[in-house]
Amino acid sequence: MSKMRKEEIIYLAPQELKFSLKMKRALKRMIMIVINPFTTYDEISSSPDSIGPILLITISILLTLLDRYLLHLYVDYIRVEQKIMKTPFSTKMDDYFIVNFVFNGTLPLNKTTLTSSLNILLNSLNYLLFITLLSILSKIIIIFLLSSLLSMLLKGTTRGMFIASCYTLSISLIQELIGIIFKMTCLSQVKSIVVIMPSDINQLQEETLVIRAISTYLSKIALYSKYFPLIGWFISLWYLVILVALFSSVSKLSLPKAIVSTVITFIISSIMMTQLYGILMSWQL
Repeated sequence: MSKMRKEEIIYLAPQELKFSLKMKRALKRMIMIVINPFTTYDEISSSPDSIGPILLITISILLTLLDRYLLHLYVDYIRVEQKIMKTPFSTKMDDYFIVNFVFNGTLPLNKTTLTSSLNILLNSLNYLLFITLLSILSKIIIIFLLSSLLSMLLKGTTRGMFIASCYTLSISLIQELIGIIFKMTCLSQVKSIVVIMPSDINQLQEETLVIRAISTYLSKIALYSKYFPLIGWFISLWYLVILVALFSSVSKLSLPKAIVSTVITFIISSIMMTQLYGILMSWQL
């Protein structure tokens, strides 16, 4: 009687497939943290991942750079050998919006050479990357430290807290995208923003004046100055909901404790980020 040999074939799943599954899970969490934060934070608490935070930080940086690049496409500048004024003079002339930082008046644009501000952006790119990364990491660390401290004080858990803190960036990405759409819509109404600036300032100061000029223009457009802040308020309120979900689902705190922790975290983190932003801006001046 012949013996039959049993053979088994084992298929090894490639590493790329495992990574793609993790990537899909991270992308799903980035979206669902905004739509259904309580359930998503339950999943993050039980199974933290590192890909989601890396993606969020990377996309945040890329969106900031895209925002600055698109803004600079609409800006030209002129250098004048005069001192800078505290309050700029602004006016609209033909299809141009003039922001003058050196004197109250304008220049004949048809007799003046305009230079694209993209070279200013390129010259300050390293600093922009630095402050963008520093701002993002500072926000994450502040949220992480505050939420961990409050969770420990209120007898909650801290497992997966850092990853959960990183996922709070998802709502910021939405605000950034909406902001880009609003800005591009408003800037499409003008041929160019012309910035008249002094010639004796450094590269970071030039970038600051360009951003101030853009802000001056946007403040005069009702679509941006009236309606975008309303969206900002709604996003801030939903950000509070996300923080409540973080304390409730990750820290395992009761709803009243989660709400109190959210309010404390929001107030303290807002104050700290405002102070940090002020310091970073002062470095440019």
